[in-house]
Amino acid sequence: MRDVGILDSLDGMLDELVLRTQSLSALDGRSQQYVDFAYSRAHGILRAEAEDHARRGLETRLRLAMHFSPAIAINYDRANPIPRWQLVHDFIVRRFGRDQDVSERLAREIASVLDAWDSARSEVTSRRNQLLKRDGPFCANCRLNFDRASTPITIAIRDEYKPYYVSPEELVTPEVDHIDAISGIGTNRIGNLQLLCRLCNAGKSDGLGVDLRAEAKFAGSLVSDIPVAHRARMLYYTIARDRRTCTQCGEGGVELTIRPMVADGAFVRSNLLTYCVMCV
Repeated sequence: MRDVGILDSLDGMLDELVLRTQSLSALDGRSQQYVDFAYSRAHGILRAEAEDHARRGLETRLRLAMHFSPAIAINYDRANPIPRWQLVHDFIVRRFGRDQDVSERLAREIASVLDAWDSARSEVTSRRNQLLKRDGPFCANCRLNFDRASTPITIAIRDEYKPYYVSPEELVTPEVDHIDAISGIGTNRIGNLQLLCRLCNAGKSDGLGVDLRAEAKFAGSLVSDIPVAHRARMLYYTIARDRRTCTQCGEGGVELTIRPMVADGAFVRSNLLTYCVMCV
């Protein structure tokens, strides 16, 4: 018999539903949504594992480079007439007693890694125009159009689940976001950057998701009474979980917001779904 604690969890319920389902066409709408979410979760886990593998590779190279470098090479001043690789080379020979030729090859590789890291973590505000050209004038998460000719519907209707109306000029501003946080192993390379509206960027925060204590604290509150910061987090992570598409019509090219699955239910992620502005 399977562990009762597992079956009591949301993941266990979803797992059971998927394993026991013989025909998806026979499911009602609510069950189908849970099945879709279960598969989405599996896809996210697999993708996260691939991203973690690449991140671990970068982290390993960087850690090795720093281990074999003196502080003066790590905090390298470009005005220094001595090449970075030479500082690393002398340190390896002096500290580890390595052969001169072998040390030079290694030192040049290490200097290359450190140079790339410095370059990747440079100022990113200049990348905004590049991102607009690459991705278009849209928030990568909620698809707000930054180049709008009219007031967004979510502002016009004072959408409490997407509270732009609290400070519209500020919260709809496009901001450069690091997909992998710069505070961790993320870099400023263009591939690690995207544009988010300020509300979604605030909601993403440190990228660690929604704190369970905060979710429990506000689960039974009226949406209008919940702090904007918490609403922003719930908005960001609900839309991201639903793969940035409307759960009703499948649209992903127009602005997105969220709505409760059960109108008088709790303000928790399991009761929130992504809606496009045409379906709200």
